Amino acid sequence: MNEMVRLPDAVGSRAVLIGVSSYESERLEDLPSVGRGIHALNAAFTHRDRGSFASDRCLVIENPRDQSALAQPLLGAAMAAEDVFLVYHAGHGLIAGQDRELYLALAGTDPDLAEWTGLPYRLIREAFSRTRARSRVLILDSCHSGLAISGVMSATENSIIGQVDIDGTYVMTSVPAMALAQAPVGDTYTSFTGALLNVLERGIPDGPDLLSMGAVYTELRRLFSSAGLPLPQQASERTAAMIALGRNRTGAAGSPGDDESPLVSVEELTEQIREAGVADVRAAISLAREAVSRRTLRLGADHAETLDLRLTLSTWLGQDDQADPSVAVGQSREVVADHTRVLGPEDSATLRSRITLAHNLFRGKQDDEAFAILTDVHSIRSRILSPGHEDTLRARESLAYLKSMAGQIDESSALYEELIDGYTHALGRNSFRVLACLNSLAGNAIQKGQAATAADLYRQAADVAERLFGPDDPATLRERKNHMDAIGQTQDFAAAAEISRTLLDDMERVHGPDAPETVDVRHYHASHLSNTGDRTTAIRLFRSVSQALEERTGRRDTSTFIPRRNLALTLHDDGQTQEGANLLQGLLEDMTEILGAEHSDTLNCHRWLAEWTGALGHPSRAQRLYRDLVQIEARVLPREDLDALQSRLNYATYTNQIGDHAAAAQIYSEVGDDLAWVLGQDHRATLSARVGHAVSIGQLGDTVRATNLLHQVEADQARYLGKDHPDTSDTRVKIAYWLHSMPKGPYAPPPPPGWLPPAH
Repeated sequence: MNEMVRLPDAVGSRAVLIGVSSYESERLEDLPSVGRGIHALNAAFTHRDRGSFASDRCLVIENPRDQSALAQPLLGAAMAAEDVFLVYHAGHGLIAGQDRELYLALAGTDPDLAEWTGLPYRLIREAFSRTRARSRVLILDSCHSGLAISGVMSATENSIIGQVDIDGTYVMTSVPAMALAQAPVGDTYTSFTGALLNVLERGIPDGPDLLSMGAVYTELRRLFSSAGLPLPQQASERTAAMIALGRNRTGAAGSPGDDESPLVSVEELTEQIREAGVADVRAAISLAREAVSRRTLRLGADHAETLDLRLTLSTWLGQDDQADPSVAVGQSREVVADHTRVLGPEDSATLRSRITLAHNLFRGKQDDEAFAILTDVHSIRSRILSPGHEDTLRARESLAYLKSMAGQIDESSALYEELIDGYTHALGRNSFRVLACLNSLAGNAIQKGQAATAADLYRQAADVAERLFGPDDPATLRERKNHMDAIGQTQDFAAAAEISRTLLDDMERVHGPDAPETVDVRHYHASHLSNTGDRTTAIRLFRSVSQALEERTGRRDTSTFIPRRNLALTLHDDGQTQEGANLLQGLLEDMTEILGAEHSDTLNCHRWLAEWTGALGHPSRAQRLYRDLVQIEARVLPREDLDALQSRLNYATYTNQIGDHAAAAQIYSEVGDDLAWVLGQDHRATLSARVGHAVSIGQLGDTVRATNLLHQVEADQARYLGKDHPDTSDTRVKIAYWLHSMPKGPYAPPPPPGWLPPAH
C-alpha cells in the first residue's frame, strides 16, 4: 500500500491556508489560536526536509473580510495547480439558510446574515471544480465542518465528487456534522490543528515513511479518541487518501526521517533515466517530477539548480505524445517566467527555456509564436555571443527543424544550408552538428522528391560519420544505409544493389548475420536485386529474412509482413505464381487478424491474391475473392477510388466467367457509369466496361442488343483509341461472332459513329 503513497509535485501543486482569527461581530469570538495555527501549518507544509509544498506554492490568507478578498487568490491557486490542490480553513463555522448549509465565517461576517456575509461551502466546491489538479484535498477546522462530508460525498448535484473525476478528492474535517470544534482559551492552537501539527512535526512512531492523508487521519482519530474529544471525519475518492502531507519524522525503525540524501542534478537525472532504460516517456517524467520536488523542497523553486531540473521536466513533458500539449506549454511558460524573473531575460538558461517553450508550442500547433520565439532567441544570441557561435547556431537549427515539420521545406532547407556552413566554420567539417544538419537537409530533399540530391547529402554524412566515429560504428553504418536507400529511390537499382551488398558484408562482420540491423539491410539488398532482375538471389535472401524474423518475433508479428509480401511478389515476377499465391493466402489471413480486413496493406494483399488466382485459372475462387474485396472497399474507400473501380471491373469479369451473366451485366453497367464519371467516357477502362456489358448481354441470349452495343463501343474506340488499337480490333472480332450467332430476322443497324453514352 505504501508504494502508492506520494508527495505532491512541488512545482505543480498549490496549497491555500485560510485562517480567520479576528471578527468584527461581537457575537463571534476571536480565535487567536487560529492565527498561530495557520502560520505553524505553513511552516510544516513547506519544511525543507519533511514538507510537501514549495514555500512559494503555499499561500496564507489571514482574516479575509469578505468573499472578494478570497476570490482571486483562491481561484488563482486553483487554476495554477496541476498535481495537488489543497485548501485548509480554520475559523468559525455557521449553519444557515433553509437548507441548513455550512457557511465559513469571515472577518466581516454577521451571524444573522451568514448567507450574504459568510463564505458558503459551495464556493469552495466551485474552486475545486475549476482546477486542473489531479488530486484535491480539503481540510476544515471549524464547528459543523462535518457537514462538508455529506455535501461532498452525497449523490446530490452539490457533490464535489460528481464534478471532479480526475484522481479523486480528499476531505478531512475536525468534527462531525453537528459537533462544535475545540479551541480552548489559552491553548496555542485549536485542538484539531494542534494535533495535526503534532503528527506532522513529531511523526508517527513505527509508521510509514510518508504521511499520507489516510495515515494522518488514522493517527488523529487515535489521539482524539484517547482524549475523549469529537472524532475527525474523512471522505475520500480513489487514490486521494494516498497524497502525503510530508515525511514521517520517526520512521519504521524509530529513527529520524529527515531526508539528507544528496540531491540529483540534471546530468545525474539523465544518467538515471539512461541506466534505467526508460523508454516510456511517462516513466521519465515521473523520475523528473520526483527530482524537481525534492530539490524544490530543499532549495526552493527559484534556485538555479531547481530551475535547471524544471526545464528538464518541461522538455520531457513536451515529448509525451499522449498528453494534452497545453500541459507542457503551461509548464514551459512558468519555467520561462521564473527564469526571466530570477536570472534575467538574456541569461543563457532563460534562452534555453524559451527554446523548449517554442518546441512545446509547436507541438500544441501554435507555430507562429514558436517561430517568433526562436527568431528572437537567435537575435539575442547573435548580439551577445556572435552570429557564428555554436549556441546561436543551435537556436537557428531549432527553427530549421520546426519549419521542416511545418511543411515549409524550402525555408528549412535554406536554413540548413546556412547552418552547415556556420557549423563547419565554428566547429569544423567533422562535427556532430554538421552531421545532423546534413541528415536533416537530406530528409528535406527526399520530401521534395529530390532523391539524387538526398543521396549525395547522405554520402557526405556517411563520410563525416566515418571520420567522427570510425568505419564500423553503428552511426556510420546507418548513414551508409540512408545513402543506399536514397540511391534506390533514384531508380538506379544496380548502384543500390552494389552499395547494399558491401554494406551487408560490413553489417554481418560488425553485428553478426542474425542481428536485426543486418537482417534489415539484407531485406533492402534483396529488394534492389529483385529490381535489377536477379530474382533467384532475391528470392533466396527474402526467404532468409522472412525466416529470421519469424523465428525472432513469430509469424504473425507485423515485422514479418513486408518481407513475406516481397517474397511472394518476387516469386510471381519470376513465374512462380502458384507458390507466390500460396504465400499470399497465409499472409492475407495473418494481416486480416492482426491489422484488420480494411487496412490498406491487407487490401493490397487481397487484390494481388485475387488477381493471381484468376490468372492461375481458378475463376470461381477469384470471383469469391473479388466479391469479398469489393464489399470491403465499398465500406472504406470513396466511390471514385481507382483501385476500388478496378476491383469492381475484375469482379464483373469473373462473375461473367462463372456463368452468372445477369449479375455480370448489372455490375458492368454500374461500374461503367462510375468509370465514365471518374475517368471520362473516352477512357480505355470505361470503354472496356461497356464491351464487358455488351458481351454479358449477348451471353444472356440477347444477341441483337449485344451486337448493337458492340457497334457503338467500336465506333467510340476507333475515335478515342484509334482504328488499329488492339481493343478496337478485338471488339470487331466480337461483333463478327455475335453477328454469326444472331438469329435470322430483321436487324436494326447501330447508331451513327458520333454516339456517346449518357453522362453520369
